Amino acid sequence: MSKNCEVEWTVIHAPAKVNLTFEVLRRREDGFHEIRSLVTPISIFDTISVRPSAFLTLQVEIPAEKKFQRLFAGKRIPTDEKNLIIRAAKLLQRQIVDVNFELPGADIILEKRIPAEAGLGGGSGDAAATMIVLNELWKLGFSREKLAQLGAELGSDVPLFLRAFPVICRGRGEILEPIPDGNTFPKLSLVVVKPDSGCSTPEVFRRCTPRYTEDEQKMTQMIHAWRENRLTAFAEGLKNDLTEPAMSVSPDVKQLLEMFRNVPDPCLGFSLTGSGSACFGLCRSHEHALKVADFFEHNFIGTVFVAETELFPL
Repeated sequence: MSKNCEVEWTVIHAPAKVNLTFEVLRRREDGFHEIRSLVTPISIFDTISVRPSAFLTLQVEIPAEKKFQRLFAGKRIPTDEKNLIIRAAKLLQRQIVDVNFELPGADIILEKRIPAEAGLGGGSGDAAATMIVLNELWKLGFSREKLAQLGAELGSDVPLFLRAFPVICRGRGEILEPIPDGNTFPKLSLVVVKPDSGCSTPEVFRRCTPRYTEDEQKMTQMIHAWRENRLTAFAEGLKNDLTEPAMSVSPDVKQLLEMFRNVPDPCLGFSLTGSGSACFGLCRSHEHALKVADFFEHNFIGTVFVAETELFPL
């Protein structure tokens, strides 16, 4: 499937996210874990193009840059219901209650940049972006709140990409508390590194010991430091309760975090994102981030991104 210039395509960017904090508080009766996490989108993104069609189809394309060709080499990205994009589209189709109405279709092209099993939320962001576009394309008229409610059926992270950022996630991730005036916060410069191996989210959580306590004051102090651009104080709050379990699942994570400790011009702080395997470092500036990225590109086998916190207009 190629983009015909005579056909109108709707294009949307689906950002990755990083968990600036991640606390695992307790195991729930439904088998999920109660969490609290401060989350922001970043300027690594997939691109989704959609046009009306009689059928529902998905094609995946990988950018020509060497980095992405290497990242996805030998990896098959599904184009059926194993992909959250198709599952999101079919979920919306099922909301059409008029039995006499022929189900709408769409041709979808996914230009993939966000690695899988990285803790960056790529699949969830793709699903949310797809729901936003198809809701308009199919004239369903659902509010963002309704889309978020439906999205929770696909995965805990999907509602996250349907609300304002930055945000505190609670529950199993579906209870969202946007940060007041968060869109005015200074951008953070980051280096994100994805090891060659990934981390299975269920396996990482199986190895996690909940903390059973949460420190609301520390979270408040961290948010204030971000608002006031006190980056050193902000970096002191970076943490992830899944770090030890992720290191036990993937030795690459342990090696990567050790490399962060040995950066010559060190980051202000660093942490795992989500359940891994990607880790990120907070830098003083974009120029500092470029220097840190250069260190990893010469000393680590993996994929390195320079990014910043971003508010994508989904």
